[in-house]
Amino acid sequence: MSPVLAHPNPITYKKAIAEYADVQGNILKGHGRDHAAFLFIEFNADLDLVQPWLQGLLNGTGPVAITSTAKQLQDTIRFKQFHIPGDLFGMLLFTAAGLEHMAQALPIEPTQVAQPALPPAFPRGMRALETNELLDDPAPKKWDKGWFTFQDGVATPTPLHALLLLADDDVELLRRTVRTVSDQLAGGVGTLRVLEWGHALRNAAGNGIEHFGYADGVSQPVYFANDMPNRAPVGGKDAPLAEDVDRWNPAADPEALVLVPDPLGDSQGQGSFFVFRKLEQDVRGFKAAEEHLAQRLGLAKGDEERAGAMLVGRYEDGTPVVERGGDGLIDPLVNNFDYAHDGDGHRCPFHAHIRKMNPRGETASGTADERAAGTEEERLRQLTRRGIPFGNPEEAQKEGGKPVGLLFMCFQRNISQQFEFIQKFWANNADFLFNKNKPGLDPIIGQGNRDKLRFNYTYGAPGCRQAEFKQFVKLRGGEYFYAPSMSGLRKVTGLGE
Repeated sequence: MSPVLAHPNPITYKKAIAEYADVQGNILKGHGRDHAAFLFIEFNADLDLVQPWLQGLLNGTGPVAITSTAKQLQDTIRFKQFHIPGDLFGMLLFTAAGLEHMAQALPIEPTQVAQPALPPAFPRGMRALETNELLDDPAPKKWDKGWFTFQDGVATPTPLHALLLLADDDVELLRRTVRTVSDQLAGGVGTLRVLEWGHALRNAAGNGIEHFGYADGVSQPVYFANDMPNRAPVGGKDAPLAEDVDRWNPAADPEALVLVPDPLGDSQGQGSFFVFRKLEQDVRGFKAAEEHLAQRLGLAKGDEERAGAMLVGRYEDGTPVVERGGDGLIDPLVNNFDYAHDGDGHRCPFHAHIRKMNPRGETASGTADERAAGTEEERLRQLTRRGIPFGNPEEAQKEGGKPVGLLFMCFQRNISQQFEFIQKFWANNADFLFNKNKPGLDPIIGQGNRDKLRFNYTYGAPGCRQAEFKQFVKLRGGEYFYAPSMSGLRKVTGLGE
């Protein structure tokens, strides 16, 4: 049975250019650049110095222009037709403290930057003690420098007002732009508290991967007809992905999943909430543990890769382990699957990362109508992910090498109901899914006390052994942000009415 869909008929790029012209880029479709810089900024107390700089980001007189969804899709169409790359991408997001800071000299009502206009997780922030305990995040002293300040052993979140996201395929152009922006900030606009760099990694097939070597970003909500895997052929580089959607249809309604009415913008303005988490990956430790797990299970030669696949839920090339006992389903990266034929978890363990994060209807039960409603509720938890790796993969292989990992990012309508719910009640919950033999924490991003996990030593058969798997992904920084609409940005920066 095909899953219930919030939006079974996504619109085309052409229609979206008009309908979502007031939405910032990167929300409904990833910016697609291979290099990105993330500038976390504390603004000067004197807004007379801040506003002109922000206005330059919107009116085109600054070092980079904020990119709307309309501009992003126009660039995408041009690239597909003429192979002309788009301009350097820019996006501007604010913390709750940042919106309050900007509101001091602007016609923005207090309710527009606090409750009830914006959901509670956003003003609370990710660095608050309440959030730390909710998500079982590491203590502030284990975060990277810049996110907290310490005095007499007491950690205080460093003031952060905004995140300027810049991205391009030309890394040198990006570096020059970051230097220009940094100089402008130092000239009186504010203080650059944290600077992070992201660089895409790809496997031999050209697909994006993370530092553990697994295909990343495979299963995403799709908001435009042009991006659907079963779309009609249009030829050339944009040939169809040739995958059905009868078992898992990625189509989603932006208003149901990722966009919210923007209290800062025009009547039709829409914004989105954003989570940024810097996740360090211990690649050497993970790979050694994978090998040890294969030995513990007694996997035969040629079957060793299944150890890692049972942790992630996919083989390194993206093949879902629930679909077959070996890799090879890479054209396309398979997304049209569910777990209906693996109710006992003999193919894909219940604790596997992608099964925990996207159960594909498994949380639904009862009558047909109840299952349909449950599946719909589950789908509304989905995140729109925009992650990119950080660090040099060569360093990951060195003992004592520089840190590497993933800059995890996601957009959603409601941080509490989406990101925080998934992290707390799915990834960190040893009983999820359904307390089936206590599956255990998500072995990749689960946080908390780790019990032994069960792994089937024969693919598709009931025999299993227990084994430990330590935590090799650790949080090093992050915060919650809000991406206003384009009209909202104009008002916040003093360009609106």
